[in-house]
Amino acid sequence: MTSALLDGNLGATQAHAFFRQALGAWSETTNTPKSKKADQWVHDNLTGLDPHTGKLTPLFHPRRDRWLDHFAFDGPRIAGLSAVGRATVQVLDVNDARRLELRAEILKRSELV
Repeated sequence: MTSALLDGNLGATQAHAFFRQALGAWSETTNTPKSKKADQWVHDNLTGLDPHTGKLTPLFHPRRDRWLDHFAFDGPRIAGLSAVGRATVQVLDVNDARRLELRAEILKRSELV
């Protein structure tokens, strides 16, 4: 998945796995994300606010949406290209310091190959 992550060619299954990992701990029994910020279960977030417009927006759906229509890499940072992408980036906090550090390391190592 690393090369697909780096070049932005994520399929629906890969995108689903990527965002599933982005949420942090995951319960295999209930197939729901566990909050990375507190030891409590995260509710199903289907919408979020687009930070540019303030409008309630559906989040990225890996089985219905195309990753490249909504996101792009800016170095290790993931940028939302659309209202869906921006809301998803914000709600899932995909650019927190830990994830940026990990993606920067992946990029660095891929340049060595």
